[in-house]
Amino acid sequence: MRFARILVLALIAVGFVALSTTANAQTGYVAVYFDNGFSVEQKDCPGPGVLDTLYVAMVNWNMNVGGVQFAIDYPPQIIWLADFNKPGATIGSTPVTSSTGGFACGFPVPQNGFFPVHVTDILVSWNCNGCTTDNIPLPVVGHSGFGDTIIGTRWPDAEPFPGIGLTALICATVPTEETTWGKVKSLYGE
Repeated sequence: MRFARILVLALIAVGFVALSTTANAQTGYVAVYFDNGFSVEQKDCPGPGVLDTLYVAMVNWNMNVGGVQFAIDYPPQIIWLADFNKPGATIGSTPVTSSTGGFACGFPVPQNGFFPVHVTDILVSWNCNGCTTDNIPLPVVGHSGFGDTIIGTRWPDAEPFPGIGLTALICATVPTEETTWGKVKSLYGE
């Protein structure tokens, strides 16, 4: 009887360890947004020579974050000018073609990765006379100085975790379908 209780307790303990490992295994991502509320991931080209600000955030990391490393592969329609509003300890810049291979930063104060974490703002100039193609990607990619990977660092133990880079779109097209008011009303049973 005593052995059975010990066995049950051991199985429960193994279950908690497996559950906590699964919860920590969730992968966060780094994304470029066209608004400082981190919700707009598509934008039409406003025209040549227009200055604009892009916003980079870490989302869904579900841990306290001490730092991150990544790069951005800018299409020819966007000219990178500068990164600003960066954390205190920053090395490199966001373009994937930079000599440092990308952007790496450490936050002076750990950030709550259970919510979106602002990483940096980017000043760009648009280089297009209207889009000649649709859905031009603006991907976040791995830092070439660190094995072409996106890495977030957990605080306080500085444990590295791989992340995923999301792709924003410029000159995005949203598929539409013509319909009639009668068809819309029929969807709601009226």
